[in-house]
Amino acid sequence: MGLTFYYAPNSTAVSTAAALAELDVPHEVKLTELGPNGTKSEAFAKINPNGTVPTIEHDGTVIWESAAIAIYLGETFGVEKGLFPAPGPKRGEALKWIVWSNTVFGVGPMKIYEGNEAGGKEILTKAFRILDEQLKRGHYLLGDKYSLADTHLFTFVFWVEMMKLDMMASHPNVEAWYKRVTERPALKKVLGSK
Repeated sequence: MGLTFYYAPNSTAVSTAAALAELDVPHEVKLTELGPNGTKSEAFAKINPNGTVPTIEHDGTVIWESAAIAIYLGETFGVEKGLFPAPGPKRGEALKWIVWSNTVFGVGPMKIYEGNEAGGKEILTKAFRILDEQLKRGHYLLGDKYSLADTHLFTFVFWVEMMKLDMMASHPNVEAWYKRVTERPALKKVLGSK
C-alpha cells in the first residue's frame, strides 16, 4: 500500500515534508486544502477526524499529529539511515525534543497567531533560552550528529523566523544551528518550495 502524505503548504505539515525529504522515503503526496473543501470536509474526517494536516497513511494505518509522525518515521525508517537513535537513552532524548517542539515551543507562535502576542513572546523567549543552552553542548540537539529531532524542531524555528519576531539575534547557538540545518540539501528542497 505504501505511504500517503496529506499535505497543505504553509502549514505544520512542512515538518513531515522535511522529515520525508531527509529520509528519502517513497511516498504519494495528496495536496489537501485547508478548510471546508479539504481538511474540514466529511471525506477528510474519515481519514483524520481532527481535520488537520499533517496526516500520513502507511500500509493502511493512519497517523496524525506532527510529533507522532516524526517519531513514527524515525523509528520506522530513520534508525537504519542514521537519522534517528536506536532504542536507548539517545532515543529518549530525541523524543523529548520532538515532543517539546510541539508542546512548548510551538505554543508560542500559536498564542501570537491567536492574538496573545505578549504571552506568545514570553513562551518563545524562554524556549529560545532553553534551546540555546542545549546547543552549547554540540552542533545539534543530540550532540554532534544531526537527527530528525533537529529536522522537526527546525520547522518550528523556521515558522518563528517567518513571523519576523527577531528572537534569534540574542541566541548565538540557535542562530548557528539554524544556519547549519538550513544548508541541508533535503531542507533546501522543501523550503525552496515555500
